[in-house]
Amino acid sequence: MITLMSKEPSYVRCIKPNEFKRDGIFDENIIKHQVKYLGLMENLRVRRAGFCYRRGFDFFLERYKSLCPATWPKWKGSLKEGVSRLCEHLKFTPDQYKLGKTKIFIRFPQTLFDIEDQFQDRKHGLVTSITAMYRMHYNRTKYLKLRAATIVFAKHWRRVLAQRYAKRYREAATTVRIFIKGFITRNQPPCPENQRFLEFVRANWCNTLKKNLPKNVLDKKWPAAPPACQEASVILKAVYYRHMVRKYVQGLSPQRKELLQWKLEASTLLRNKKACYENSIPVPFKSTYLSKGMHRNSQCFHIELLVSLYSKSNNLQIDIVQHFSIP
Repeated sequence: MITLMSKEPSYVRCIKPNEFKRDGIFDENIIKHQVKYLGLMENLRVRRAGFCYRRGFDFFLERYKSLCPATWPKWKGSLKEGVSRLCEHLKFTPDQYKLGKTKIFIRFPQTLFDIEDQFQDRKHGLVTSITAMYRMHYNRTKYLKLRAATIVFAKHWRRVLAQRYAKRYREAATTVRIFIKGFITRNQPPCPENQRFLEFVRANWCNTLKKNLPKNVLDKKWPAAPPACQEASVILKAVYYRHMVRKYVQGLSPQRKELLQWKLEASTLLRNKKACYENSIPVPFKSTYLSKGMHRNSQCFHIELLVSLYSKSNNLQIDIVQHFSIP
């Protein structure tokens, strides 16, 4: 390949002497016709002048304009000036080419080969540029469509959000208006204007009551009820205390129940008769305070003592009870 590129090619053109493909026959008219339409006379005149290539300005500039930044992508001046600028950029010497009125003439075939090689190399850059421009156009078109769709979607979504906000705002305003009217008419009999407010008051009081219920039977603290819940508060209080008493009674052991019965008997005898009785009520009751060896006799002694005290005169009974402490 290196050897071929170092040579200068020669062009051989064949002329058909006759229509019968026979030797020895030379038809002058056929030969003149071929010489005329093959441009052989012009080629001879060019070769005589020493130029191996001739082309019109328009064809040469259109083919090789990509090799010069001044003529690419579009030349706006005259064709001859564009070809001249292209040759100057390619650094042609005056002896390598000549410019006619409508054509360019190149003297050496190697000059033409160099231009063609540069053009072939330039094609790769042109393909890359065209591909990049097409991808840019395609992606930009896709982006613009996506952007327009996003704008439309965002517009409709903002409209939906605005409608939801307006709906919530109207509902909130209506609720506030209803509660204000209900608060103004809260002490009046139930009616459509204060129905929702009274329901809210009842629900709020029930939640408060649930968190502040008494823990045992002796705890008499009961949350205060609003006017709309007074009747329900009385019923619930009675039911809840009955429930606590029932639960407490069911949880008593037989021993505890027996002690409480003793406590009840003592309360019957000593209530309003002993100065320190009120303070002794919370103290757990014991059947005896004597030692274990005297336990059996102590029970009989305890009962007999209580009966004898109860059967005495009122004055003696009061004096003895005030100085006798049985819890």
